[in-house]
Amino acid sequence: MLYTSYFGRVKNMNPDLLFAVTASKPEFFNGKHLKCVAPDYKWVDDYKHGRITDLQYTNLYINYLNNNKENIISQIKSLPDNSMLLCYEVNGKFCHRHILAKWLRQNGILIEEYGFNELDKEVLF
Repeated sequence: MLYTSYFGRVKNMNPDLLFAVTASKPEFFNGKHLKCVAPDYKWVDDYKHGRITDLQYTNLYINYLNNNKENIISQIKSLPDNSMLLCYEVNGKFCHRHILAKWLRQNGILIEEYGFNELDKEVLF
């Protein structure tokens, strides 16, 4: 099983199980950087500045994932059990990690948001 979460929630966890899935990572982060699933920084910048919508961002990201599916699935399957895929956004905000998690589940990977119950998952996924 894999998990998703955000950097601020995992500061004291085993860094061998922590993987940034972001264009950049915080200075305090001691884990690894899984760049194969990181969104293009231009999309992030365009989204933050209102130049693209949630739907446009989602479509760009899903197209990227689909175009790189073989490499991404291979790298994800090589991660240790209980690994966490991390980004910056707190729970409840639009975030590519939720798009990624849904895409991974659609491709046969077991993954869920760390520490959330079933009711919370209905909102996030």
